[in-house]
Amino acid sequence: MYNVCGVQSMKKQNIILIIFGLVLILVPFFIKIYSVFRLISLLIGIILLLLGLIINQNKKILRVIFYPIIIIGGCLLLDYINSYLFKGIPVISFGYASSDKVSTYNSLFYRVYDCEDILTFDANYKRDYLCNKDAIELIGVNKYLENPKESYKDTKGKFVHLTGKISEIVGTSALKLSAYDEKIELNGYVVFDEGKKVYIEGLDINPADYRIYDFVEVVGLVSRYEEKDLKTIIYLTDAIVIKSDVYNEYELLVNNIDSKEKTKIDENVYYLGLQGIFYKYDENNIYEIDYMLSDKRVTLESLIGEITPSMIEDVHELYELESYNIVVCENKDIIFANKDITNLKKVCVSEEN
Repeated sequence: MYNVCGVQSMKKQNIILIIFGLVLILVPFFIKIYSVFRLISLLIGIILLLLGLIINQNKKILRVIFYPIIIIGGCLLLDYINSYLFKGIPVISFGYASSDKVSTYNSLFYRVYDCEDILTFDANYKRDYLCNKDAIELIGVNKYLENPKESYKDTKGKFVHLTGKISEIVGTSALKLSAYDEKIELNGYVVFDEGKKVYIEGLDINPADYRIYDFVEVVGLVSRYEEKDLKTIIYLTDAIVIKSDVYNEYELLVNNIDSKEKTKIDENVYYLGLQGIFYKYDENNIYEIDYMLSDKRVTLESLIGEITPSMIEDVHELYELESYNIVVCENKDIIFANKDITNLKKVCVSEEN
């Protein structure tokens, strides 16, 4: 009689452990905020459930081997379903707050983006940054690289929103943003500090869309830090690159001079009665037209547009624009001419002839 009661008492103990274990396992999935206490509850629940299923039972060795695998696997599957189907924050995850509006929760095989309380599931970490770029504060790359090691420690595992100038284009897969001298010269030229840089890897870009010295914005995940040969590199992955809107609008500056002499400014490019034609995007971004042509920021076709050329003696084509004229010679020379110069005969004749 004593043994039977003892066995019954032990079975009741197992049932209590199982019930408490199941409750502690399920409760975290009904809590809609990220908290370490959800994970603690789940782990305690797993332990209690395992104890209830294993202690005082026959074939303990098999139970000890298979039950943990089944229960842990079941919890992982439940966490996946909760995140994927019900847009929940994963219990088994590490959370990183990139700002008060953007967080990411990294689980074993997937990640969940929290973009201002809108959750997006990212299977196998395949998707780049998904939230609004302005949800993370914009930081200049110079400021970010003032103390690279501290910046890395503060932002490791988080997304950062940086702006800076492109110092190198690495094929179709990467860009580099180096620290630079704040003094920006004509045509966007700066002196880069190659000892401090941010390396944005894993991109899929068309190199023709980007140019050295261009301003860009980048939102990327801070993944690793490297110090080598007196150079410091912070790597970003899962990044998006946004062209700066500084190049959206410009003021055209045309400097006329009282001269009828041709001045060579580049290979096959000349000024006539002009000292310069400049695209002024802002006070720090002023570009010469010959540089724009050589760098393919503009083309002859884009300058001419739909204008119909006039044909005059010794000149292949004359295009009359609002602020200056363009002469295209038979030998492919391009002459930017002052509009006040009306006699363009012989203008295409080489000075050597």
